Amino acid sequence: MKLADKKYDDALLLYEAVLGDSADGAAESAQKQEALLGKARVLIAQQKPADALKMLEEVILAADGDEVALNAEAFLRKGDCLRELGKEKDAVLDYLRVDLLFSAAKPQHAEALYQLTKLWVKVGHPERAEDARDRLTDSYPNSEWAGRLKAPAG
Repeated sequence: MKLADKKYDDALLLYEAVLGDSADGAAESAQKQEALLGKARVLIAQQKPADALKMLEEVILAADGDEVALNAEAFLRKGDCLRELGKEKDAVLDYLRVDLLFSAAKPQHAEALYQLTKLWVKVGHPERAEDARDRLTDSYPNSEWAGRLKAPAG
C-alpha cells in the first residue's frame, strides 16, 4: 500500500527490513525476492531505472523457473527500465519473455502485450504491434491494458 500511496520512503524502509532479515529458508528466500522486486518498483517510480535494473537482474538470476508470477513481474519491470533508458529493442526482448515464457501470469501477460503494441512500432515492426494488439484485445478484453488501447491519447 505504501507504494500505491506514493509513500516511497516508507515503502523502501519496509522492503529494506525484509532484505535485512537474516532468517534463511525457502519461505524467507521467496520473501526476499519479493522485497527486491518491490524495491525495484519503488526505484522505477522514483525515476531511477538504472538502479532498479540491477535489482531486477538479481531477482531474475535467483528466481526459480517455475515461479511464473515472480519471473513475469521481474521481466516486465526490467522491460520498463530498459524502455525508460531508451533501449527499446532490449525492452522488447524482456516483454517477449513474458509473452512467450510466462503467459500463465495473466495480469503480467496482458501488460506485456500492451507494451509490445507500443514498442514494436518504435522498433520498426508495425505488423507485430498489430498482432500484439489483437491478442491483447482477444484474450483480455476487459483488462486495464485493453482499456488503455481504446482510451484517447492524452
